[in-house]
Amino acid sequence: MEDVDLTSSLIDAHNMRINAISLQSIQGVFMRKVRVNITIDEDLSKFLKGFSLSQRLSMSELINQWVLGLKRAQENQGMQMVLSSPEFYQSLLNTLKKTRTGEMKWHSREEVFNG
Repeated sequence: MEDVDLTSSLIDAHNMRINAISLQSIQGVFMRKVRVNITIDEDLSKFLKGFSLSQRLSMSELINQWVLGLKRAQENQGMQMVLSSPEFYQSLLNTLKKTRTGEMKWHSREEVFNG
């Protein structure tokens, strides 16, 4: 009986360690969730439920993806303005050309910051 108790204790300790590691991994990957109550039209609710089922997503995952898409679009608007600037685009092309042809001289960090 002692061998069984020792083995089960080792297995329990191992499982507890795996669970602790899994919990740390999950906490590191996923952001903290908060509950949000919203009210939408009944027909939109039915559509979202059907769509989420067809995509094999929960309603929460579907809405998270949608909001994340909005957030990324908002954050990238400033970058799009920079990239759409003709002066920036021409400067980027010139830099790429100089890099490819070897015209650009590279400097070490010390050269740049210590003169």
